[in-house]
Amino acid sequence: MRDTVKHHDGTRTESEKRSSGGSTERTYGADGKLKDTVSKRVNPRTGKVETTKYEYGKDGAHTRINPSGSRTRTDRDGTITKTSPRGNQTVIKSTRNGDRIVINKTTVINGNRRTRNYDYRGYQRHGRSYYVYVPVYNPYFYNPWFYTPWYTPYAYNWYGWNSEPWYGYYGWYYRPYRTYASPAYWLTDYLIADMLAARYHELAAEEQQQRQQTSQAAISEEIKEQVAAQVKVALENYKANEPVTLERALDPKHVFAVHDEVSAVEVETGEEVALGQGDLLRLVEMPGEQDEVATMVVVTSASGGVQAGAKVQIALSTLQEMEDAFAQRVESGLEKMKEEKEAGRLR
Repeated sequence: MRDTVKHHDGTRTESEKRSSGGSTERTYGADGKLKDTVSKRVNPRTGKVETTKYEYGKDGAHTRINPSGSRTRTDRDGTITKTSPRGNQTVIKSTRNGDRIVINKTTVINGNRRTRNYDYRGYQRHGRSYYVYVPVYNPYFYNPWFYTPWYTPYAYNWYGWNSEPWYGYYGWYYRPYRTYASPAYWLTDYLIADMLAARYHELAAEEQQQRQQTSQAAISEEIKEQVAAQVKVALENYKANEPVTLERALDPKHVFAVHDEVSAVEVETGEEVALGQGDLLRLVEMPGEQDEVATMVVVTSASGGVQAGAKVQIALSTLQEMEDAFAQRVESGLEKMKEEKEAGRLR
């Protein structure tokens, strides 16, 4: 059901209600240009109303406000500013040079600033352009120790995890391996833990006090084994300085790890939903050559935005971003392994 209300100042509001209980409201200025869009949906798991808002500025910038309260602003020049409910901020700027693009990412967390450049390379898939992250060459990591199975399974103490609030918060969702037979398994736990810790620290303070409901599917051993297999592939790609393009990742067995709060459309309801770090997805069917989105199934949901088993549609460019973030976390994991090895905590 769709209604239009015209206001005395020349603006108008168009609203649409859906049978699922959700709604969308669009406000247009006197000049006819869209000013903002507000979408509401009822989360079937919690019964709560979730609101996503888009604001469109006269300067060409647009801002998305997610149900969690996080904000993503995109300026006309392509600069992206992400702000978490706790006030942490990431500013992303890009510089193009032919088929290459350098992304400068500055992150401020609790007042601590970190800046890093990431190198991307352009490629074509069915006539559409994508950018894929190119691993950073570091000769230290060409040591076979980082790639070959260890002689005997190794028990490692993840120092401090038991006392970390994120670990207890997601205790129902994730458990590390007891022992590690190879670097890939150690990196698998590092990657999953890094995503969940980042997700927890981005939550609003009041949400951190609430325990996640355990009716959601936890990460199974089968899923962890698949992630470990992908880590092994990422390590081989790192050695070969070869990025992972969509063509190599679009496989029904492949697990896509959500790297940030991203937008998707739930297939059953047609409503926009937000996925968060730590959610894991798999491909339902191979997208066609003309498709710009892929249909995915939510395998596990740490964020609780969508129930496990739900089907969602996500832009292929977003899936490439997930693979890029996965490769970057593998690099961070290698750095952490190096530190632990040099400190004698990893043999």
